[in-house]
Amino acid sequence: MRREKLLRPKVSRLAISLGALVLLSACGETHYLNRLHPEHGQTDFDRDWYECRRENTQPAATVAGAYGSAKMVVDDGMAMQCFRARGWYQDSQPSRQPSSSTPPPRQGTSQPTKKDTTPACDFGMYRNSATGQCVKF
Repeated sequence: MRREKLLRPKVSRLAISLGALVLLSACGETHYLNRLHPEHGQTDFDRDWYECRRENTQPAATVAGAYGSAKMVVDDGMAMQCFRARGWYQDSQPSRQPSSSTPPPRQGTSQPTKKDTTPACDFGMYRNSATGQCVKF
């Protein structure tokens, strides 16, 4: 009787651990592709993600009595809209591997597209996507 009581918590912990493992193994990575520039890879994705989040970050302050705090807040909805405007979309078939060959040429263009070589802005500044210039926060 006493031995059964000691084993019961171990069995329930094991069941919970296995259940969590099954749930986590079902989660996969989210893959994004670019409709406007199919040749763009992870580096371009990371740059666009960072720039869209930076462009849609605003300072926010709260005051409660004698205490206050200030922080930067990202408008995730606007950042995602910016990201989509740059051509990124979630791939519905994440198991598909990118092809090693070059993508087919786009219709209506005779020259390959150039990658954006615009340098990043300095600390405390962001690139305004409308004007293409660095602007202070």
